[in-house]
Amino acid sequence: VAPQFYGPRHALNVDVREKYEASSQALAMAGFSVLHEEWPSAYFDYLGRYENVALEMSLCQRPVNGKPFMGQTVACLSLSGQVAEFVRAYLDAPVSLKEILEDLGDAGASHDPGGLMRIAESVDETQFRYFMGPKIREDCAAYNSFFEKTGADLLLVPAGWSATPDLAACASGAVPLTSLREDGA
Repeated sequence: VAPQFYGPRHALNVDVREKYEASSQALAMAGFSVLHEEWPSAYFDYLGRYENVALEMSLCQRPVNGKPFMGQTVACLSLSGQVAEFVRAYLDAPVSLKEILEDLGDAGASHDPGGLMRIAESVDETQFRYFMGPKIREDCAAYNSFFEKTGADLLLVPAGWSATPDLAACASGAVPLTSLREDGA
């Protein structure tokens, strides 16, 4: 139950890796079968090679509407609509999204909610439609392929690269992460 996918530029911080390995050992001692497997690979035309499906799912930059797909940015396109619906349905406030954006501040150096909503001005709607349709379907199939390949019932994956940071580290944008060297080690 332990895929070894941690990303291209970062590795788990030592404290998180130790907790992860201790959890795996505790599950094994309790009688669970613990697997150390990767997601399967598949051929991706836009890459011209086989790639781990979880890696491609997470870092996909396939061309959509003539530009590399930018998933995390595209996902922000619906945020302003979600905020407007929350204000209408739960607050019943006669406030426009424009007024909300004018009033929003940053939460320290690392979180700019207004900036997340303003991303919509630079996002390609065709990429958003791809994200909401084919991309989600493809990602579900890629995720499920691990279970189909291994027969696993449970997937144990650390929730973050580091232990839960304190608010000061988040606000300052200084959450410590373990970076990999250029050679990936």
